[in-house]
Amino acid sequence: CSFSSTIAIYGVTTDLLQFLDHKFNINSIRASQITNIINSLMNLTPVAGAVLCDSYLGCFSTIAISTLISSLVCIVLNLVFFPFHSIQFSPQSREFCM
Repeated sequence: CSFSSTIAIYGVTTDLLQFLDHKFNINSIRASQITNIINSLMNLTPVAGAVLCDSYLGCFSTIAISTLISSLVCIVLNLVFFPFHSIQFSPQSREFCM
């Protein structure tokens, strides 16, 4: 589980770096700083999940809520990144290339 979450974190952060650099025109140093902050926050979420699980919600509620949040984040990221990665304008042919 830890291995696959690490792969997911690195996949999201590399896409985020490209997105910040190209879509928002943030220079690469600042985009890298933002990506590193988000990466460190994502690495701290298991600690927050453990505190919630042990203190307040219980095991099954924590798993259900975290799965729902993770699914929503994946859906939102796919909706945001889909036009960025798949459709590019070709100036030679004046058409959209898929």
